[in-house]
Parts: sequence; C-alpha cells; structure tokens
Amino acid sequence: EQLLCTHYCAPIIFIPHSRKFATCIFCILHPQITFYQPNQPLSSGIITLMRLVTLLSFILLSLVATPAYAQLNIPGTTGNQVQPEIRLDPQFPQPNESVEATIVNAGSDTFGATITWTVDGLEVLETKNSKSISFVANDRGETQKITAVINKSNGGREVINENVKPFFVDIIVEPQTHVPSFYLGRPLPSTGSLVNLTALLSSNISTDRLVYTWRIGRVVLGGGPIRGHNSVSFEAPMGRNLLISLNVSDIYGEAVAEKYIIIPSVSPHIRFYETNALFGININPIDKTLSLISNSTVVRAEPYNLDSRVYNSPTIIEWEVSGQSYSNSGSNPYEVTLQRTGVSGSSRLDFHVRDTRQLLQGARGSISLNL
Repeated sequence: EQLLCTHYCAPIIFIPHSRKFATCIFCILHPQITFYQPNQPLSSGIITLMRLVTLLSFILLSLVATPAYAQLNIPGTTGNQVQPEIRLDPQFPQPNESVEATIVNAGSDTFGATITWTVDGLEVLETKNSKSISFVANDRGETQKITAVINKSNGGREVINENVKPFFVDIIVEPQTHVPSFYLGRPLPSTGSLVNLTALLSSNISTDRLVYTWRIGRVVLGGGPIRGHNSVSFEAPMGRNLLISLNVSDIYGEAVAEKYIIIPSVSPHIRFYETNALFGININPIDKTLSLISNSTVVRAEPYNLDSRVYNSPTIIEWEVSGQSYSNSGSNPYEVTLQRTGVSGSSRLDFHVRDTRQLLQGARGSISLNL
C-alpha cells in the first residue's frame, strides 16, 4: 500500500496516524486539513510528477519563509560608533559649585590606556588615569575648558574636550495671595491662585537672545519655549507641592542653564484679630475664645493665602452669630462690630469667604464668644 494525498502530493511527505490514516504535511498548509486513506498505487510517471511538484513547492515556501534578521550597529564593529564624551554633574554648574566630570561611552578604549586630565591647560596630577575628576567652577563668568587625553595601549590617541561656563540662575516666586500687612512670613500659593515667576541669570547675554522654557510638573507654560520672556504667570494646580523647572538656551538651541525648585501649596485659612480705633489691631490672633468685656468689640477676619483677586472681590462673604446671619454696618467687610446685649452666656462667631467660580478659593473660620 502507498499513502496518497487526494491533492496528488507525493507519498513520501505523509505523517502516518495509524495503519489506515495519515496527514499530508504539504496539505496542512491548505485551509482544509484532511485525513487520507490508502489508495491504489499510481503509475511511476504520475508519482514522479507529483514528487517534482512537491519539491518545487517546498523550495518556493522556503524562499517566502526566510527569516529576517535585525541589523545591529554595535559600537566598535560596524555602523556609527558612539563617540566618547565628558559628562558633567551637575550639567549646568553655578559659580563656585563643585563639578564632577566623567568620561562616558569610551567602551574598551580606556582598557590599559593612560588618561591625562587638564583644566584650562593645567594638568590635574592627582587624577592621572582616572575616568572622572572633580573641580570647582570659577566665579568670573568665564568659560573653563576641560580636556581628557586618552593614550591607548595600541598606540592610538584621543582627545575629548568639554567647555564649562558657569551661570548663576535663580527663580523669584511671587504668589499673588493675601496675608496681613503685619505678617512677617511670605505668602504661599493655594489651588487656583495666581503665581508670578521671574528668572534671574548672571549672564552678559541679552534677555532677548535667550529662550526660556517654563514647566509646572510636566506641563509646559506659555505653549512652549518663549524667546525673551524671563517671567511667566500661572494658576496653581492641585497638589501639596509644585515642581517648577526652567530651561534656558540661546537662540541656536544650545542649553545655557537650568533650575528646579519645589514650593509648597496650602489651603486658605482664617485667623481672627481684635481691633479698635485707638490702638489699632492686636497682632496676636484670638485663641478659640473671645470674652466680650466692653460694650462693643470689633473683630477682624484675616484670610491667609487667599487669592488676592478673591480677597478684593469675593463672591460670598458673610458673618454669622449663633448660626444666624449678622449684618455688618462697617465699610470693611472683613470686620464686624459685636454689641453686648446684657445677656450672659456663650455664643459662636462664624466667618465665610469664597469664590463660587473657584470653589477651592475660600475659607471658613469660627471662634467662641463669652458674653
């Protein structure tokens, strides 16, 4: 018996399943997988023709299914080899700051090689054959030239240069939030409040020839890099801390300086103070309870870190005594005059200020009253 495919494949390409059934390897590729039964032997000419067709089919399949191999450019072999360079840490040093310079991407070039470092042409003797050195950036605003000379064991020689021009860069943060005039601290931003940023750079390059990229977290301000704008304003997003980053480059795209700072973001809160026309305001806040001794007492509510726009034009501002709205006849909406009625006991004074367009821009506060 010979096992023959109903598609007339050669008998030699069968995988027998049993004595009576087999699967044709070639026909497995056909959409319909079939099982085959023994048939009567055909003539030798037909079998030879079938074998020839099968052989040609396998050759064609092997050409189509030839695997593709990725082409890799390995440094030191073929393709574009990565050139060694000097990496600085920090990348943009400030005057008088300690800097570490390290040779990177050198590969096997430094094996058995002698390395000589120079700073402004002067050899740094204590760092001979070291892949990194430490130095102090100058404070004159002049460019320092860092050079590493690699004399390879095979006789080759490579010189790597890196220029360092230290700049002093700082960011002035001006949150546009309210604090009392007698407060000795600085205002802090709160969610939704306006914040102004200004960059100061100790460079003789004109501001108009510098490009500033401001970021809050991962968000780029101003829609992207802005030429000549060393200041920017934004509304504080939600979060306890704001990461502010600044990248400064020249008009050709070469980086000049960068700066990162983190500033806290707080929630507005209320403090109450007693005030009178003769002595002014008592800068010591009322501690939870106020005892009404005189016939009338003026109390001022001071919202700390509330956006100045909301402070000047609040949507909601109200006083309450014992849960009832208390009208204020004075010209300052942040002050209320409390009158003794001759009835003793205790009560509660509440104050509320808020912007309905930015609900997080607001605060509530309360104190107890002893009558």
